[in-house]
Amino acid sequence: MGADGAKTGLRPLARPVDVYNDFADQKVAVNISITLYKLAYIYRKSCAAGDYGAVVRCCWRQLSRFLAAGVHPVPVFDGAALPGKGGELERRRQRRCAAVAKALKCENEDALLKAEVCVPDELVLEVQRMLYRQGLAFVVVPYEADAQLAYEIKQGRVHAVLTEDSDSLIHGAPRVITEFDSSTGAAMLYDLTVVSYLTPSILRPFNTCTERLMLILDLVVLVLVLKKKKKKKKKKVLCVD
Repeated sequence: MGADGAKTGLRPLARPVDVYNDFADQKVAVNISITLYKLAYIYRKSCAAGDYGAVVRCCWRQLSRFLAAGVHPVPVFDGAALPGKGGELERRRQRRCAAVAKALKCENEDALLKAEVCVPDELVLEVQRMLYRQGLAFVVVPYEADAQLAYEIKQGRVHAVLTEDSDSLIHGAPRVITEFDSSTGAAMLYDLTVVSYLTPSILRPFNTCTERLMLILDLVVLVLVLKKKKKKKKKKVLCVD
């Protein structure tokens, strides 16, 4: 089951929440690397010129909203690329190169900027310096943030994780916040703790690869069960009509 399949399949377990109200006095781990990519896309022109000030300021404004509401954000930064994702990274590079070539051929400056959007190390360092000055602790992981997000919640360091990447579900994060609107606090919460037979395994840290595999298999079964229930519900509606 791919990560995208997990998010779609587990959709019946998702419910709307107001992060600023529902998670007051709680710690929430935030996948800040995804936030930076979105901001780099919005401010692509200034970033292309090496000016990251707007991104840094906007990032702090978003984190400040958590603090003002009494939510304690814990920014988590990606590290190096996973060695096992070499093939996927190469495909992404090829798509980016193709987009750049197309933009250059059409002499479309904005399309070129979009194709070249990335989060350079210089931007990451500026944001980290800003967080240090503001006294907000953050985490830098060896590779991608998804596994660390799940680890933080399993260790009891945070109550939930906020990310747009559903890989955190595969890594066993029991409470995942997605589709977050920083201006209002509206979001969707995937809460796997409501599934009784998953709760014991999903709340404790993995000690072996076997335990991780068993959780993934449990999630696969859960997705299949939810799909079956959805089909039955549709059939009932058709019968009534």
